[in-house]
Amino acid sequence: MDELDQGIVKALRSNGRVRYLKIAEELDVSEATVRNRVRNLEKQGVILQYQAIVDPRKIGFDSVAFIGLNIEPLKFLKVVEALARLNEISYLATSTGEHMVLMEVWMHNQEEVTRFINEKISVMDGVTKISPTIILERVKLKKA
Repeated sequence: MDELDQGIVKALRSNGRVRYLKIAEELDVSEATVRNRVRNLEKQGVILQYQAIVDPRKIGFDSVAFIGLNIEPLKFLKVVEALARLNEISYLATSTGEHMVLMEVWMHNQEEVTRFINEKISVMDGVTKISPTIILERVKLKKA
């Protein structure tokens, strides 16, 4: 990725709806150049998707939780595949450190978080530790 591609990615990360003409003007290139570069960045898998970032609480999800899991090593892939199929999980990642898996869930209230953990996570064969953390306030969300 050269400097121009980096500038385009930075602009799109800051505002996914920014017009190509505005990016072109800021980077001193033609709109066609920006359009072609964006198309190539999409083909290369640099740009994966465009989406709106919303405040979960403003759309009715008053309990946002990060949940860390530890899993028996021989059952790890099976559990991760099962977790990936759960619609309640908005973010899922494997990790190093204290937890093998980290996820984010948006729920309407604390009772839903508890029910989700008890009925969907703790019953999975291979899960050895569940560590939920309720988010009190999102302080920063990096745009670019």
